[in-house]
Amino acid sequence: MKNSFIFKIFLVFVAAVLLIFSVFTAILAYRQYHALRENLLKTGESVAELLAYSVRTGVFAENKGILKNVIHGAMLQKDVLSVIIADAQGKVLMASRRVQNNRYVVETEATGIPPIPYPLPGHRGIEIREVHATVEFTKPVLIEAMDQYEISLYFDNDSPERSYVIAGFIKIILDKTVVYSEIYSILIRNAIILLFIILAGTGAVFVFLRRITMPLSRLTGSVVHLGEGEPFVYDVPPADDEIGKLAKALMSMYENLCSREREKSTLQEENVRTLERMVSEERRHNIEKETMLKDLHDGLGGIITGIKLLSEIALELLSRIQLPSRAPCGGQEKNNPALFAHLAKVLTTLLERAEEGRSEIKGFMQSLDGRDWGSLIAEMRLYGQQVLEPHHISFTLTHDISVPDRTLSSSLFLTLFKIFREALTNVTKHAQAVNVFVSFSVSPEKLILALRDDGIGLKEPTGRGRGIPNMKSRGESVGGTVSVYTDKGTVVRLEIRAPFDPYL
Repeated sequence: MKNSFIFKIFLVFVAAVLLIFSVFTAILAYRQYHALRENLLKTGESVAELLAYSVRTGVFAENKGILKNVIHGAMLQKDVLSVIIADAQGKVLMASRRVQNNRYVVETEATGIPPIPYPLPGHRGIEIREVHATVEFTKPVLIEAMDQYEISLYFDNDSPERSYVIAGFIKIILDKTVVYSEIYSILIRNAIILLFIILAGTGAVFVFLRRITMPLSRLTGSVVHLGEGEPFVYDVPPADDEIGKLAKALMSMYENLCSREREKSTLQEENVRTLERMVSEERRHNIEKETMLKDLHDGLGGIITGIKLLSEIALELLSRIQLPSRAPCGGQEKNNPALFAHLAKVLTTLLERAEEGRSEIKGFMQSLDGRDWGSLIAEMRLYGQQVLEPHHISFTLTHDISVPDRTLSSSLFLTLFKIFREALTNVTKHAQAVNVFVSFSVSPEKLILALRDDGIGLKEPTGRGRGIPNMKSRGESVGGTVSVYTDKGTVVRLEIRAPFDPYL
């Protein structure tokens, strides 16, 4: 509550009202005090002047009846507390004082009343003294000094050469608490007005601030709910003021966030579905691959291996057979040497084709199983040694791989291996070479597979036979080119330039 915006504005309002009203009340009290004081002084001076004029005869004759009547008239003034009349020496002739219930007593005997000090400052003026809550006015009673003094008591004489003598003194004491009471009443009245203004202003300010801050409070609540993950709901129509503009901006931001969140959710769902599909396809691919590998190994691989073993056994048996030149008694030949030679050749060819089939199946299985650069290089190295060493041909393979060693695509793996195998087959059949050098390099810009021998080179057009056209066709299938030419032997070069993606 203490930290609320309405409470702070309320404190500012109350402080401002208190400050303004305090300054206004202080100025008003100050001005009213001086006005009442001046009025009291003027009243005292007027009463003193009147009494000094009215008691001339009574003071001169010391007639207490006249003095008493004058005192009664003066005490009728509510502000007069006391009236003292003294002779020229300051001896009190008669005095009066106010008692309880606004009554007063007149004392003809000056008992207990201090005499008026004499002489007074000045001659015809009025001495004014403010003592605590009272104001004292002391005025000399003057009578005209002339040869016919008695006449001056009953008749006015406007002669500019008049002279006066002091016949006595009067002292009037007025109550100054009337001024204070009026000031107190002003303060109390203003305090009541201030309290009314604060109460009424508090209600008005509260209603006004409530109308102003209610949209802001609801907007704050909506933002808090938004931060907690709940929907952004602002049920107050946005106005054209600053709060309305802020609400519109937040609503627009919320709509954008919701739109982005929906897009993100849709994208995540699509990614999940894509990932699930990829996982499913990979799982299916692995199952099919395992099934295919098993079938190849147990089926066709076993058949070819059996053919190879049988061919080897047949050749071994043929080598042990003794071939007699003629049958006895001039009969027909039972064993034909040419037939045995032809049979040996057929079996040898069958053995070679079985070996090629086994290598083909092995390469195919390798492309399905391990398809990284290292596996490809290891397979080419092993195959090269197995094929060339029986023909007494030296085999050297160098490589430079500057790309990540990741799983290759099956088509690229098989294509590279088949081109390599076809090139080695041509070497064993036609090159009459002693050394074969293979270089294999892969970079982000290009892939190069080059095979060079030191044989007799190409002796017939490259269009004859199926080996070279097959290599070129396979190179084109993966986006590359195969060139075959003679350079101190035969050179087979496959080059694939970027962009190409060798991976899955």
